[in-house]
Amino acid sequence: MPTLLVHPVETLPGIGPTTGARLRSRGYESVGDMLWLLPRGYDDQRHPTPIHALRDGDYAVVEARVRTARSFPRGGRTGFEVRLSPLDVDSGQDGYQELKLVWFRAVPGLSQRYPAGRLVRVAGRVHDYRGVATMAHPETLAPDCLGTIEPRYPEVPGVRRKTLRRALRAAVDRAAAQVPDLIPERLRAELGASTVGEALRAIHVPDPVSFDPASSATLRNALSSLNGRSTLDLRSRT
Repeated sequence: MPTLLVHPVETLPGIGPTTGARLRSRGYESVGDMLWLLPRGYDDQRHPTPIHALRDGDYAVVEARVRTARSFPRGGRTGFEVRLSPLDVDSGQDGYQELKLVWFRAVPGLSQRYPAGRLVRVAGRVHDYRGVATMAHPETLAPDCLGTIEPRYPEVPGVRRKTLRRALRAAVDRAAAQVPDLIPERLRAELGASTVGEALRAIHVPDPVSFDPASSATLRNALSSLNGRSTLDLRSRT
């Protein structure tokens, strides 16, 4: 019987013909295929890092206040730059004293999102540029959010990270429960094991309260092994 697993990848939110073609070129043709695009790691957005404690090369979440924001020309396009000040400006801490956010190709709404004086929460990879902590094209988070564990997926050229995450979350919500299981239900109950669908949900949508990097890595490796050995069998039963 046909299931949601066989629906075309273009039925997922944000996946149009162009993005769909890019995913198909990597072997992800259906909703079921997308479930096996496993994260290669996670970005922990639960705990903000003070600006003074940022380190070159680290992924970090930062809460700070907008000091200045401006547009700038860049090769016929418009870029956007924001300078953030620490919340405790008189802390006297060593380290960075500001964080620069830069978009080399500005997207609409940035000036409204980053007015001077606003408290913001951003996430991204920190780079030291001429002695200034810098994030290029950071992710904007809700200032009052408790923080999540965001999967970090393998790069698919031409597919934005947010688009991929949104599509994969939809694939999990729609179809993870329909993935056929390889373990008989009675044996699974005796072992206390989760279904393949439950394991896929746990790997794609980790619980921020109980998240453990080591356990998630073990589960990810197990699913990768299962995918390598048994994907054809799983798909033949859909």
